[in-house]
Amino acid sequence: MAFEKAVSGQPIKIPASDYNAAMAAAEAYQKQISNPSVNINPDDADVVMVRNSSGGNLVRYAVLQIAGPMFEPAVNLDSFKDYVGFDGEAVSDDTLPFVIVQEPIAAGEVGRALVTGITVSPILVTDDTHKYAGVASGVPFLQSSDSGTVTILWKQSGTGVKWAMVRLGTAGVTESSSDFELVPVRIEEDIADGVSKVQVKEYNSLYNDFVGDPFYVYIKPNHATITDKEDVVPWRTSGQPGLIAKDCHGSWILVRPDIQPAGSCI
Repeated sequence: MAFEKAVSGQPIKIPASDYNAAMAAAEAYQKQISNPSVNINPDDADVVMVRNSSGGNLVRYAVLQIAGPMFEPAVNLDSFKDYVGFDGEAVSDDTLPFVIVQEPIAAGEVGRALVTGITVSPILVTDDTHKYAGVASGVPFLQSSDSGTVTILWKQSGTGVKWAMVRLGTAGVTESSSDFELVPVRIEEDIADGVSKVQVKEYNSLYNDFVGDPFYVYIKPNHATITDKEDVVPWRTSGQPGLIAKDCHGSWILVRPDIQPAGSCI
């Protein structure tokens, strides 16, 4: 099925650029359905449509910096509310949100991209000990780093361009003096005496919100239970923000002001 694109001056009720973006998105969706080779592993909720405004053709797993929505609310509010899509540009600022495209996207066209979740990706590894990745100007793929919003779950050993499995959307922070990692979370349930765990949700910097499925973390080191009403007072109530970190055994622990990390773990 072919889609006819609008041209400037055609009598339609929406701007030609918005109409063309919608048609390109429909073409990309139809191509994905009819061609199994472009199917991807991440959940559809983690994938959005993105327009390639980088000025060049993109290969699969390239990165695009989010420049804004595909439909501007000031121009077409209905399309903005009904269609989640982004305009993507070449990376120029490593602090801005980005996506990892999940299929080749020609210049000016629309395709599928991962906005958060797990994906395969090539990484330019500059240090084999790096546990995180991000983006850098002039680098078409992810680049390894000692901190960043991408967690490296597995990668080939060595430096240079390596294949990896990564998780996009993790706020990983590495202290300059060690590899102690602090992850922002929100408490998802009231904490009662006699418990050792609490459910939390992780902060996603891309959405600027606490998203994803809740998971359990320990409240005190050594998996101790809460026995004193004065313990973890700031986090007694659901909805409170907090930080978690891994202890020396690899378990996630709710970080408290009176507990200071010794080295790289609690």
